[in-house]
Amino acid sequence: MVVLYQDEKLAIVYKEPKLLVHASVDKKRKNLESLLKEKELFPYFRLLHRIDFKTSGLIALCIKEEHNKELDSWLKQSKKVYLALVEGQVSEDKQRLEDFIKITKSEVKLVHCGGKKAICDLSLLHYFPNENLSLVEVTLVTG
Repeated sequence: MVVLYQDEKLAIVYKEPKLLVHASVDKKRKNLESLLKEKELFPYFRLLHRIDFKTSGLIALCIKEEHNKELDSWLKQSKKVYLALVEGQVSEDKQRLEDFIKITKSEVKLVHCGGKKAICDLSLLHYFPNENLSLVEVTLVTG
């Protein structure tokens, strides 16, 4: 875990893949929140959001309790855009993906019924033919 940015209100840390964001029922499983507490980098911190267990990426932390509401509002109003490297060739046409998801304790699963509707827009940024990989921009439309 690396701190990539910090000011008086906010810190941005890198979460590696296959690391839980929060503690689970199994207290022995490594998670970002516990690692931050162990390292004592911040006298106070609160995770502002999560990303999936298998996903690597950036996590925003509020590092001063008096800024919680301000940063929650900031995050709620922000556009959520992700970069993803995916196997295969993605169409060059912008796509809207609509699925139903169910969130479990360790992952997000696609389901046919009984889940929450998840919508995102996908745009191809670059295709790497030698590796058969596509770099895509994913914009969350729903939460």
